[in-house]
Amino acid sequence: MRVVADLGRLIADRVRWRRTKRRLGSVRIWRLPVMLIFLAVVMTGVFGAIDNATAADAVDTGTMATLLSAIAGGMITLTGLVFTATTLAMQFGATQVSVRVVPVLQQDPIMRWSNGLFLATFVYSLIVASDMASDDNRAPIASGAFALFLAFASAIMFVVLVSKVGRILNSTRLLRWIADEGHKTIKRTFIDASSDPAAAAVAAPSPSYGTTDPGAPMTLVRLRRLPSKGRVLVAINLPQLQRLGTRWGVQLDVLPRIGDFVAYEAPLFAVYGVSDDLNEIRQRQLLATMCFGDAHRPAVSPSAALQAIVDVALKALSPAINDPGRAVQAIDHLEDLLLLLAPRVRTDRTLEVMSRVHGYRRTWNDYVSLATDEIRHFSTNSTQVQRRLRALLLTLQASTPQAQHPPLVERIAALDQQVRTEWKTDLDIRLASVADPQGLGSESGSQSPTTAPDQTDNPDPGASPG
Repeated sequence: MRVVADLGRLIADRVRWRRTKRRLGSVRIWRLPVMLIFLAVVMTGVFGAIDNATAADAVDTGTMATLLSAIAGGMITLTGLVFTATTLAMQFGATQVSVRVVPVLQQDPIMRWSNGLFLATFVYSLIVASDMASDDNRAPIASGAFALFLAFASAIMFVVLVSKVGRILNSTRLLRWIADEGHKTIKRTFIDASSDPAAAAVAAPSPSYGTTDPGAPMTLVRLRRLPSKGRVLVAINLPQLQRLGTRWGVQLDVLPRIGDFVAYEAPLFAVYGVSDDLNEIRQRQLLATMCFGDAHRPAVSPSAALQAIVDVALKALSPAINDPGRAVQAIDHLEDLLLLLAPRVRTDRTLEVMSRVHGYRRTWNDYVSLATDEIRHFSTNSTQVQRRLRALLLTLQASTPQAQHPPLVERIAALDQQVRTEWKTDLDIRLASVADPQGLGSESGSQSPTTAPDQTDNPDPGASPG
């Protein structure tokens, strides 16, 4: 029974690892459009055979030729619009949002499907029209009907594409999309920590904490064969590393973290307990446990989602844009993700499931630092952002146990010092020293039990809330 259970666990781990690599790997943008174009060429032959088998003269050949020409011309125009929309989305993502979002926008299924469908419709209509030129006595009814179907499908896809581009250009919707990706990543990373430790280790953003014997013989495994899909580490197959370490009787230290760019000849593993260099086969087995991509995007790890949202806030606070309102919206989503992370990180730190695999694992302090420190540095002369950031820290402090308070208390003290140094008048100091979930929604700030003043926003009982 134990052998069967081990075999089942091995198969499940391999299936999960393949799904992870497929989800996080880079998508070739050209593959889907080219496949649809070849499919369109095949369909011309299929419907041509149907037309030959069922000869009909219900439609004038001139009318059919005009229809096909109109469809072909419209599709090539829509293809140009797709290219323009993709370029605009990538430019907006790079300049206004985050470079971590650009690969996601570029590989978006709607962009690829719309481009492929428009080109396939164009090629199909062009081939059918050219076939009609060689046969003036017959109008291809079935081929023309399928061309009309493709035209209607392209019209629907165009509406979906316009809606998608509108969501991309709307920073509020884009922030919500990044936050949703962060939610999925957090739940995928930590959700099974209590019920299935091995599964939690697969999805973990980086290996668990551990110690190795410094006196044991050590061999470094370096990156000497460059990955074809990028050099950013996006996933590690920890159960497979655990099995390899157990089989070889060694301890494995994973040196890079998830999200690190791994340069050529950079060390990947420190193998303790091996007196000689590992052979080529074992090195390849170790390298096969790592998945590389082109960017540390929100779907990779919780830290990537936090970094992408912070990038939005930093661009909003730059002198060229100067939009503190957007920065406040970004902090809203950062607070949401940190509240989701806090209990999961706390539980996950107590697990010791990888006895043979060690390395660095992000802590609660790391996540708090990623989400707040850069924004705090860029919040100079912005009362709105400082108040919202203070509200985030106080909310986390009220929602987490005492063990997770030190990084929060330290940053609240840093905010206090920044306010005293930066603002000169008593009014500005008082305004910047209170917490406000809206940034500057009221003079008194937050009305939470820990920070609310004695008076209310509406001293007049008959007044309606603003």
